[in-house]
Amino acid sequence: MENSKYHYSAKVKEVYDGDTITCDIDLGFGITLNDQKFRFFGINAPELHGESEEAGKACQAYVSDRILGKEIVIETILDKKEKFGRWLGRINYKVDDKWVNLNREMIDNKMAIVFMADESEV
Repeated sequence: MENSKYHYSAKVKEVYDGDTITCDIDLGFGITLNDQKFRFFGINAPELHGESEEAGKACQAYVSDRILGKEIVIETILDKKEKFGRWLGRINYKVDDKWVNLNREMIDNKMAIVFMADESEV
């Protein structure tokens, strides 16, 4: 958590692929930012096209099953967007009464690989 900037409650509106989602972000005080794109920090999931298409669709379904349409908490990494205009963050969702880091879960379940980060930062 020492590398995160802020924590935000959000509702997931779209799962683009295994490591990119669109959310409405609750900033508090009745302020919401709609349609914000987030890239999962520190991981890379298979793409939805080319040789990795089958694995990419499986990852997209995996993420959708866990968070699509649900409330999550995002830990942002930077206060600026990356080169493709997405915010970077750790995605956390609740199972029963326990918060689960989806980025880490994707790595642990071999749905993604560590990307441009130290594995301990994911």
